[in-house]
Amino acid sequence: MIVTHSSGNHGQAVAWAAQHCQLPCTVVVPEGTPAVKCEAIKGYGARLVMCHPTPTGRKEMADQIAKETGGKIIHPYDDYDVIAGQGTIGLELIQQVADLDVVLVPISGGGMTSGIAVAVKSIRPECKVIAVEPNGKDLWRSLQSRERMWPNPPQFLNTIAEE
Repeated sequence: MIVTHSSGNHGQAVAWAAQHCQLPCTVVVPEGTPAVKCEAIKGYGARLVMCHPTPTGRKEMADQIAKETGGKIIHPYDDYDVIAGQGTIGLELIQQVADLDVVLVPISGGGMTSGIAVAVKSIRPECKVIAVEPNGKDLWRSLQSRERMWPNPPQFLNTIAEE
């Protein structure tokens, strides 16, 4: 049993991989997740579970399901294997654009940004990788202060991606 939590995209990828490997999968998403993302997750055969619409609610529900089922959690961003997998995006960009000089990456949890940055910078150190943060993310302030500057418990930001 595979268990993950996601606002949609990671959940779809894990559901697809679990289906491909013929493993049962549960994806926890926050209430209010766009229907198109929920339908895609279910379309890959995963069980969809709604939770309180906060990052903490999402993680706690996934942890509870994993404990009850003996499932393995695939964390959407605090997992080195997931980060490495996300790095393949950077490799594809370099393969497609030989003189790649800048990559703009939207940031949420940071796994995709980290993976792309590690892959791109290891091959093209002169290439800039820029994390594009939504208003209210406070990534820049957090990096400067070397501590998380957002509220505790963390909250989801309302961005155009959620509409």
